[in-house]
Amino acid sequence: MKVLRIENSQCKDFILNVHYAHRMPPIEVAFGLYLDNVLKGICTFSTPASRFDMKPQPYELNRLVVDEGLVKNTLSWFVSKCIKQFPFKPAILVSYADINFGHNGYIYQATNWIYNGLSSSRKSFFIDGKELHERWVFDKYGTTSVDELKKKGLNLTTKKNKPKHRYFYLIGNRKFKKSINIESFDYPKGDNKRYEQNERGSSQIIMF
Repeated sequence: MKVLRIENSQCKDFILNVHYAHRMPPIEVAFGLYLDNVLKGICTFSTPASRFDMKPQPYELNRLVVDEGLVKNTLSWFVSKCIKQFPFKPAILVSYADINFGHNGYIYQATNWIYNGLSSSRKSFFIDGKELHERWVFDKYGTTSVDELKKKGLNLTTKKNKPKHRYFYLIGNRKFKKSINIESFDYPKGDNKRYEQNERGSSQIIMF
């Protein structure tokens, strides 16, 4: 197996057809996991929707998905390789394990991320049946008030979500890591729920 930088468009099949969210996030950096020169997984990063009181602003690991049937510990190996190849240094990474889907973040625990506790709970907004992030709704319509949005004639529903487990990872030298103060807690435990994976449309082969 090997890990390479890939184009954002190469992630679409995995994100829309395999990842449980089934929607494209913003992507600034993308990596592909290759086995025998065939793309078997993707890992993507972007500026998070939420701003943090820290410098530099973190990059969010916002999608991580691989095909089933790969050897044990493939995900943690893949994440480690992506961190080593991350192009912006020093850097702060953040990622979330979604309690709403029964995830605890064991991949981040296996790769020594800092557990920072629970994020604030957020509402999911659905306009015409499509789920949209709270910040996207605000940027688009200037408000997240349900009453104000309905006054605009939108076909809107909302759902209150549980908070998510939040993890940070620091990339840099010892001085940089000491300069970043992140409160840490013991890793959460519990049974991870699996989600059913759908079939991808096609295999992507790297060409030499």
